[in-house]
Amino acid sequence: MLKRLFLAATLGALAAPVLVSPAAADTSCRQALGEYKSKYEPFLSEFYNMNDKAAQCALVDQRRREIRNFGTKLKSACTGTSTDQVQSARDDIETFALTALNICGPQ
Repeated sequence: MLKRLFLAATLGALAAPVLVSPAAADTSCRQALGEYKSKYEPFLSEFYNMNDKAAQCALVDQRRREIRNFGTKLKSACTGTSTDQVQSARDDIETFALTALNICGPQ
């Protein structure tokens, strides 16, 4: 009986969601925003400044999955954070996805 109780308690603890402290979440969000500013903001600027559709689509082919994955990372790292910086980064990534879809089609 005691073994069953221990097993149930252990399984319950493993199944319980792990809560991240606000400080850790804030750090993750800041790191994601820093990555966006240094890596993805310049890429998006380059994409929008191109005049050649074929070049834009080639760039999209190279980086679409990476940017989609980063959008997911940003969303999870900054859950519950609604600063202007976070919202702007999310909007930029979403706009890029829609623009790339309109210019290059689904891939």
